[in-house]
Parts: sequence; structure tokens; C-alpha cells
Amino acid sequence: MTITRGIATAAVFAGLGVGTAGTAWADTSFSGRYTSTDTSSGGNVHTQTWNVVPCGDGCVKISVDGGGGAPWTAQLTNGQWQWDESDDMVCNDGSKVSSASTSHNAIDAATLRGTSLVTYKKAGCGEDNVGKTFTHTLVLTPASSPSGSVH
Repeated sequence: MTITRGIATAAVFAGLGVGTAGTAWADTSFSGRYTSTDTSSGGNVHTQTWNVVPCGDGCVKISVDGGGGAPWTAQLTNGQWQWDESDDMVCNDGSKVSSASTSHNAIDAATLRGTSLVTYKKAGCGEDNVGKTFTHTLVLTPASSPSGSVH
């Protein structure tokens, strides 16, 4: 089974050092295309291409190539980009369980590494993880622009 991030497979997120950098720095730095690599606690890896666009002071909108449940609005809080989402579960047979889990996502603004805490709300795909929370690791890396686009 896979969880379709609704961050999808979902979380994910100003400068952390001795303090926090101003949000103006973060808004201009966390922008563009990124490859999101989400690794579950069980070792399953899911990648997506994210498009990140500033939406105000300490705010970015994240969309996913092909949809994937996004867009999400992330807020800059204590040096992390954070957002919550509802995720669908897609079973190996192609069936889908809508809103099977929720995720709280936090990505360090300086390193673009973070976590997604996935809590299951519904059983599905032959599994009953209702009420259990699993930690996924999120890593963002800059992605190339789609062919033919000009920046």
C-alpha cells in the first residue's frame, strides 16, 4: 500500500542556526522546484516533485506535479516549514481509502530535512493501524525545471 499525500507521501520545511532568520530570507530561499523523498519507518521510499511558491510573510504554497493531494500551505514556525494534511491510502489492487490518515509535517528551513508524523484514522488494504502514528523522514533537494520551461 502507499499513502497518497493529500502532502502526500504526505510533510513536508528560515534559517536555523543560533536563532531564527527573518521570514523575508525564508520566503525568497524556499521557492522553486524540489524533489521530495519520503522514507517511511518501514523503509518504503516515495518521491515527488514539489513546486514551492511564496504566499506572504512566512508562508509558502506547495503543489505536487500530477496533483498528489496538494496544494498545501506551509507556515514558517521556529525555523521550520510546517503544515498538516489528510492523506488517502491506495492499495496494491488499486482500491483507495479516502482520508485514511493525517500528517503533521515539519521541514527545517536551513537543511530542507524533516519529518512527517502519519497517524492512521481508518483501516484499509488489509491492515488495521488505526490510532498508530509512524514517523517518515522527508528530504528535499533542488529539482530541475521541466523541459521547455524558461525562468
